[in-house]
Amino acid sequence: MASKKNPEPLLDPSIQLSIFDNMADGVCVTMDGTIQFMNRYLIDKFGDGIGKTFCEFFPSQDDEKCEDYKNKTLMQCQVSRHEWYSPRTRQTFDVLNSPFQNQRGSVSILSLFRDVTEQKRLQKRLEGYYTKLKESNTELKRANKKISSANQKLEELSIRDELTGLYNHRHFWDILSVEFKRATRYENHLSCLIIDIDLFKSVNDLGTHSFGDYCLSEVGRMIRSALRAMDVAARYGGEEFTVILPSTDYAGAKIISEKIREKIQSRLFKKDGLAMNITVSIGISSLPEDKVDNYHRLVEFADQALYGAKMHGRNRVCLYRDLRLKDREAKLGREKVTEMGFKLFNIMEGVKRDYIEATRNLIQSVELKEKYRQNHSLHVSRIASRIAESLELSQENIDSITYAALLHDLGRLAINPAVLSKKGRLSTEEFELVKEHPVLGADLIKPIRYLQEEFHCILHHHEWYNGSGYPQGLMGEEIPLGARILTVADAYDAMKSARPYRQALSKDEIKHEFLAYAGIQFDPNLTPLMLHILEEESYAQA
Repeated sequence: MASKKNPEPLLDPSIQLSIFDNMADGVCVTMDGTIQFMNRYLIDKFGDGIGKTFCEFFPSQDDEKCEDYKNKTLMQCQVSRHEWYSPRTRQTFDVLNSPFQNQRGSVSILSLFRDVTEQKRLQKRLEGYYTKLKESNTELKRANKKISSANQKLEELSIRDELTGLYNHRHFWDILSVEFKRATRYENHLSCLIIDIDLFKSVNDLGTHSFGDYCLSEVGRMIRSALRAMDVAARYGGEEFTVILPSTDYAGAKIISEKIREKIQSRLFKKDGLAMNITVSIGISSLPEDKVDNYHRLVEFADQALYGAKMHGRNRVCLYRDLRLKDREAKLGREKVTEMGFKLFNIMEGVKRDYIEATRNLIQSVELKEKYRQNHSLHVSRIASRIAESLELSQENIDSITYAALLHDLGRLAINPAVLSKKGRLSTEEFELVKEHPVLGADLIKPIRYLQEEFHCILHHHEWYNGSGYPQGLMGEEIPLGARILTVADAYDAMKSARPYRQALSKDEIKHEFLAYAGIQFDPNLTPLMLHILEEESYAQA
């Protein structure tokens, strides 16, 4: 039962017991700010406070709350509410103060204490979760922004040529399709340029592939710098570039083309000690002057104009409309060109065969002095030709590989015969000298333009598939196919031939060598072809 002191009770004891003392909340009654009654809940937690002032017994860390209780509830008889924290029990209470008229007719205050400690704890936890959620949301927005930026970069990379930074071949067609539809719909002009670097193969041959890439990158940059903002430049493939010129007729396209051509012609391309002048040929087609019903034909006409620029000496701009001749004249001209082309081809092939035959005879004369290498070049050319045929290469490529095989040891002519004919293993210095023969052989035929395909085969026929060969340490598909074929054929003939320091290998030993070094020295795709030929070959073991 609630405790009672001197002040006269305001409530009937039975009501206190049945209602207040059994409540799960605290109940306190004050009059003129002095506590008159406390139920069992409050007494059990805080002791008996009857006769003490409310603010004294339930002190608040916040003076404003106590003042609010006095002014609003005691003075103005208004309901007030505040939170009160008990350091003693470490609980937080929601305190509702309600004025009422007591039995004496004066005003008393009924204060209801409700424990909200767990509620506050949960609220605090929820606030923590909410803060973390906000932080996570901020991080998510940041991550989404990064992903969006990355996606934009990926999209940009998917439509850009990595080397030049211009649009790539696929995106060129996408843009041209849109521009062609717009031009035909609104009857606007639209011009297309195809730009090709003249004799670009010689740039790579005389320089390096890195120098060639540098030239391509710079030409792409110079093309872009010569265009307007609305124009579109793309790398069409290899050393070819394309340009789309919206709202531009033949006259405007020719001005832009000449600007590009002159800009490139006047530039000296320099990198890593190499310096070279480059020229370009440009073909132009244009709507509506050229009557085309699709954008593919527009590019086809520009390509024909480019061919015309090449045929007229390169380093020039050619318009497709200037190529439109009468059917009879065009046909006659093509027939003459074809006839002359065949004649020149036959002359060139004859010269090429004569050179190779003369050089082969020279090589054979040297091989005769090395007993173990007699007819080595002929054997290698025969095996290389069979491998090339097994791959179903074109006859032109088969002939080129066969010629390269005949000339692959041409560089040995420049090496001291005493080193080549030495009995026993070579010293490190002597072996380094012999390793120069692919470069020496390639240098000997480099000036001969009709042996350029053979040049690469000879230069790289001692490269290993895993990159540990010489002279440049090329790897895998970086090695020209012809050179990879020569590597296999050359090794096979060397294995089946005796050397001053070893006997010829047996058929099983040769098979073991090719299987052991497939993917290391030899192209693993060529090894099965060589093993098939090995099964068919018959030879006498020395």
